[in-house]
Amino acid sequence: MAGLRPRNDAKVELSPINIGWDHFTVNNLRYRGADLSIVWDDPADGVVRYPGIPEGYSIYVNGNRVATVNSLVPLTWDPATGDVTTSGTVTHHIAVPGLKAPNQVVQDSPRMVDMLAKAGVDLTADLTDLAAGATVSASYTGSGSSAAGAVDGYRTNEPFWGAGGSANSQDWYELNLGSARTLNEVRLYFKDSRPASTTYRAPSSYTIQYYNGSSWVNVPSQTKSPAVPRANYNLVQFPAISAQRVRVLATNASGAKTGLTEVKIYNRGGVQPPANQATSATPSASYTSPWEAVTAINDGVDPPSSNDSVNPRWGTWPETGQQWAELTWPAARTLNKADVYFFDDDQGIDMPSAWKLQYWNGSSYVDLPGASAYSLTKNQYNSVTFTATSTTRLRVLLTSNGSNSVGLLEAKVYGP
Repeated sequence: MAGLRPRNDAKVELSPINIGWDHFTVNNLRYRGADLSIVWDDPADGVVRYPGIPEGYSIYVNGNRVATVNSLVPLTWDPATGDVTTSGTVTHHIAVPGLKAPNQVVQDSPRMVDMLAKAGVDLTADLTDLAAGATVSASYTGSGSSAAGAVDGYRTNEPFWGAGGSANSQDWYELNLGSARTLNEVRLYFKDSRPASTTYRAPSSYTIQYYNGSSWVNVPSQTKSPAVPRANYNLVQFPAISAQRVRVLATNASGAKTGLTEVKIYNRGGVQPPANQATSATPSASYTSPWEAVTAINDGVDPPSSNDSVNPRWGTWPETGQQWAELTWPAARTLNKADVYFFDDDQGIDMPSAWKLQYWNGSSYVDLPGASAYSLTKNQYNSVTFTATSTTRLRVLLTSNGSNSVGLLEAKVYGP
C-alpha cells in the first residue's frame, strides 16, 4: 500500500496502491542503512492528520523530510540530486548525500547475522567452506537419505543425511577433506522431521572429532552454541587444528535418530575461544559410585541437562557430606575461570548445598583468591572467575544437602 519498491541503485521509488485511505504512515523502516518513513495525508480532505507534518505524500530519511508530492501517485527520489520524477506536483525536495545503494549495505546486526546463519548464510565473512567437495561417509545411512546430501551447499531439508533405522546408540558422519586442512569452526544443521514423522531429532549430545593418524580423538576445547543441541543451526568453535578427516559423533536422542541437512567447515582465523585446560588433566575424586566414572568430568561432552542419562557421569551415591573431584596436570597451569555442570538425577543425586574451588599451593589445598559468586543452577554451566593462579591441581569441593549425594557432569577450566 505504501508503495516502496526495491531498486538496484541508490534511488528511492514509491508506487502506492490507492485503496481510498486518506492517510497512513510507515514509520522508521530500516532501509539501506537509514531509517525511512513514508507519510500520506490527503490535502484534499481539509483535515490535518499529523500535526507539524505537511500534507501530501512524503518521504522522510532519518527523521528529515526529503521529498513531498501533493497526491498519492508513483514517484522516484534521487538522494544524490534531490530530484523527484513523478506525474504529481512536487512541493518539496532536497538532496541527502551518502544514502547507500544495495551493494553498499552491510547487514551486521546480531539479529540479522543469527537469522541468516540459521538459513545457512554467513554474513560475517566470505570464507571457503572446507566441507564442499569432501568425500563423505557415515556409520549408517537411512532410507531416503544420502551421505552427500549434507554437503551439497544447501541447508534445506532435502536432500539430507540421516541414520534412520540405525540400531546404534551413537552414529557418526565423516568428512575426508582430501588433504590436511586448518580449521577452527564447524556449523551443523540437525534435521527435525516433525510433524511428518518422529524419525529425526537433534541428538542428545555430540562432539567433533578428528583422525590423528592412528585413532579418532575429540577436538580439544570445543565451544558450542547452543550448549544443548537443537534442531537446525549449531555452531562449534575451537582453537585451530590441522586435519584431513573430521567427523561428528552424535548420541541419538531417545526414540529418534540423528540427521544432518548440512555441514559447513571453516578456518575463521582470528581470536578463538580460550582453550579448555581440563581436557589435558587427570581426574580423581574422593569417592566414585561403581557404576559412574570420574573421567566424565573432563571428557569434553556438554551435557543436555543435569539429569543426563546418556553420557558418562561422576556421582558419589551413597556418600554424603563433603565430596570432591580434582584435576591434576603434569606441569603448572595458570587459571582464572571455571565452568561447572552439576549432576542431579532427582533421586539419590541432588544439587549441592554449597560448592567452591580450591587449588594445591604446594603443601595444602586452599581456596582460590578473588573468586566470584558460586552459583547453584541446574541444567547449565555455573561459571566462576578468580584471580589468576598457577597450580598443578584444582579441586571442586561439593557439600551435600545432608540426605542426598552429589556429582558432576562436566568441569571446564580456562587460563587468562
